[in-house]
Amino acid sequence: MNLNKINYSPYILYEYSLLSKANVLRENKNKIGVYRWVNKIRNESYVGSSTNITKRLRKYYCVNYLESIIIIYNNRIYKALLN
Repeated sequence: MNLNKINYSPYILYEYSLLSKANVLRENKNKIGVYRWVNKIRNESYVGSSTNITKRLRKYYCVNYLESIIIIYNNRIYKALLN
């Protein structure tokens, strides 16, 4: 099976994650799963997974965390989340 030709669709889609922050955190409480951040301007995406989605996403919503992690990893996804 060629995985590149499979059309994956999201289980839950948050069009504007910052505006939906409360719903994102509440609806994913105590869940295990895979998530994907999409930068619509650059047409880039980042896929991650966690055994505690709320805990992981809470970090992405924290400016101090993102700024500190950029110093260590210089990761484009963290920079994009800050902009």
